[in-house]
Amino acid sequence: MAAVLPVTFAVRHLAKMVPAYDGSGWVQANPNVVGKNISLLTGTAQFSQERETKGGMVDLQYKVNPDLTFDLTGFYSKLEASNVNRNMMFAPYSAMTNGWSGKGGVAPSNWTVVGDTITSLTLPGSCPTGLDCSSMSTTVQDIAVRPGSYSDSRFVNLDVSYKASKDLSFTGKLGQTQGTGHTRDIGYEVWNAYTGGSITVFGLNEPARIVVPGSDKLTFRPNGPIGGWASDVTATDKESYGQFDGTFKTGNDILHSIKFGARVATHKRDLTNLAGTVDAAGTLVANAPTGVTTLNSSLPNVLNNTWTLTGDSVTAWANKYVTFNSHAYQAEFNVKEDVQSAYAMANFNTDKVSGNFGVRFVNTKERVENGSPNNTWAPIVTENTYTDILPSANFRVDIADKLVGRFAVSRTMARPDFGQLAALSLLDTQMTGSGGNPNLKPIRSNNFDLGVEWYFAPKSMVSAGIYNMSMDSYVTYGSFTQQFYNYAQKKVTDYKMSAATNTTAEVKGLELAYVQDFGNGFGVNGNYTYADGKETGKAPGSACATIGDCSMVGTSRHSYNLGAYFENSKFSARVQYNYRSKFLNGLDRNSAIYQDAVGTISASLGYNLTDNISLTLEGKDLNNPMLKSYATTPDQPRAFYKNGRQIFFGVRAKI
Repeated sequence: MAAVLPVTFAVRHLAKMVPAYDGSGWVQANPNVVGKNISLLTGTAQFSQERETKGGMVDLQYKVNPDLTFDLTGFYSKLEASNVNRNMMFAPYSAMTNGWSGKGGVAPSNWTVVGDTITSLTLPGSCPTGLDCSSMSTTVQDIAVRPGSYSDSRFVNLDVSYKASKDLSFTGKLGQTQGTGHTRDIGYEVWNAYTGGSITVFGLNEPARIVVPGSDKLTFRPNGPIGGWASDVTATDKESYGQFDGTFKTGNDILHSIKFGARVATHKRDLTNLAGTVDAAGTLVANAPTGVTTLNSSLPNVLNNTWTLTGDSVTAWANKYVTFNSHAYQAEFNVKEDVQSAYAMANFNTDKVSGNFGVRFVNTKERVENGSPNNTWAPIVTENTYTDILPSANFRVDIADKLVGRFAVSRTMARPDFGQLAALSLLDTQMTGSGGNPNLKPIRSNNFDLGVEWYFAPKSMVSAGIYNMSMDSYVTYGSFTQQFYNYAQKKVTDYKMSAATNTTAEVKGLELAYVQDFGNGFGVNGNYTYADGKETGKAPGSACATIGDCSMVGTSRHSYNLGAYFENSKFSARVQYNYRSKFLNGLDRNSAIYQDAVGTISASLGYNLTDNISLTLEGKDLNNPMLKSYATTPDQPRAFYKNGRQIFFGVRAKI
């Protein structure tokens, strides 16, 4: 399956205008632009990918007797996903700064300022008299190819079911899962000869208008080599596990059963990174890739019909001039996580009240090996062990005929993703760094839910509920100080780190749901969620502490779904509209990055051809929504992009 996903407009760098950016005296001569926000790297991008998935599954079941059954399952799948990412950008800072040429900069000929933002800027089409523009550019294009990229996954699992007596039964699992991801990332970068250009931004109303004369033709900056980068990254993920679960029927009418069990697992993730070296000959214009073609923007006002290079020609260039003969140890890591857990839960039932209560015990041991900035593998090792006791209780109350109340309290724990724990990049001279935080604690939360459900008709329901989650170790993004060995100074020093960090937070809100069956297979459904999520700890360097926005990352205040459906024994159809309001996406260059509100349409069709064969057709993002993000305020757009519509066809057969 081929996919072309155009990013119609993206701001790569948003900065405040200060004299340091200016080599022409423009800022000093116009104090009204000092401190205003300006887009210094804006353009159009396009992602193209060819995907092919192959795999299969085998399931063998053996029933020894009515009380003992074994089920062995094996699975393997591989996704081939070579891709090309192109990005043509207007880069006025190359011409405006003195640092690029050392001989002064080009002053804008026209500009406008609205509020705190420079909303338009024009650079003259020819090099001003007296300046040397041979080291300057107004556009740069990155062409990144990833030939042979793939991911695979496999597992083998043995399930056992055993009935020891009429009141006692057990189930068990023993297995291993493993996955591999590989990406060879090769970048080719061209800074074009100076031709001037202009940009106008319109907030979130529409993508920017960017015009650069001659951007349809490949030219090279006369004074400056062609850039390039490359890396070869392989990540492996493996988990071995074993668990058992038991159920004991007590014979008591109220406390009717007890469930219990235990699980042990060892999870490992390793990442290796081979650094690509571009031979000096590969930076010469004479050896540049020759596969020039056209990059068509899906929006005509954003650098439309510019030049670009074919992925095959960049791959051929890399095969000739790029070698992968050394490790980038600083970017490599190994993570091992050992987990032991056990639980017990009692189920009860009375005339009006039913539910369960129980407790889970979890012990986690983590060992993180982050690479260090030298030529040998000398990892920085961090080990942490933590134990959690997680009680929970769930109650259902039959308030009246067709009216049910629900109440739940619990303490939960979710471990951080391995990508938040590992990976490290240290700058010994500046004593700064970024990457994972190996001391990151899991997200722990005390939760409360209260709701009521009214089953007013067959297959129909209205429900309402309130909830509260109090998190004493929420994960956000900020800065902190941590000690590492400094190879430049030959001693342990403090580094100012930028990474995931723990803080406190709270989420409270309301949930509403409605399902209406009209009979003969027709019906509608809808739900709405209000979520008031706030970071309460003001972690150093977070958006909460830096700019005062304490919204939780990824939490929309309003979200809802509306749908309609039809289904019978042969045919089913469903259409759904999903909406979520804006949300904080994170922090970048001391600016809060927000994803604007978006609504999407999806649909699915199903048909049972026979009792054993069924056909499905599914569509996602059928309205091809424009996704928008902005920095701090909507008048500072960050990106406009589309992921395109996705259509899936499937056949399922039972033997």
